[in-house]
Amino acid sequence: MKNSFKFASFLLCPLLLLSSCIHYGTIRTSAMEAGVFTGQDTTGMYECTFVVEKITDAEYVKAKEVNVLRETLKGGYYKVAFSAIGNDRRIDYDFVSLVDPFDGSPYAPESYRDANDSWISPKGPSSPTKHTYYGLDIKYDDKEDRLAVILEWVDPSILE
Repeated sequence: MKNSFKFASFLLCPLLLLSSCIHYGTIRTSAMEAGVFTGQDTTGMYECTFVVEKITDAEYVKAKEVNVLRETLKGGYYKVAFSAIGNDRRIDYDFVSLVDPFDGSPYAPESYRDANDSWISPKGPSSPTKHTYYGLDIKYDDKEDRLAVILEWVDPSILE
């Protein structure tokens, strides 16, 4: 009886050690969603609009890395457009060479960074009936000015 217990313990220990090394789950759950998204920047000075459109791989290639991205979570290609309107100016920002800075790691949130260190971060809906929202952090002008905004989905029919 003692020997069978020792043998079972001997077999069980490596399995427990191996299972402790496995990380279950992922925090990469927020996929891109096409639509129109609006919100104020964090200073309250700008009304911002972010338009996301699903495109073909041919359209992606034709855009030459300007305002397009290849989604890493579910695949596919998207065209993006951002503008911000304030009291005395308008900012239209072009995202150049958007990439996943975390190389698809399941332990990092879905995010895209461009060549100017501006970020797009889709955030998952809180329920199946809700829409994705986006966090954007944009460097513009002389690259020292930053604009941060959370953008919520809007019904496109209200924009017509």
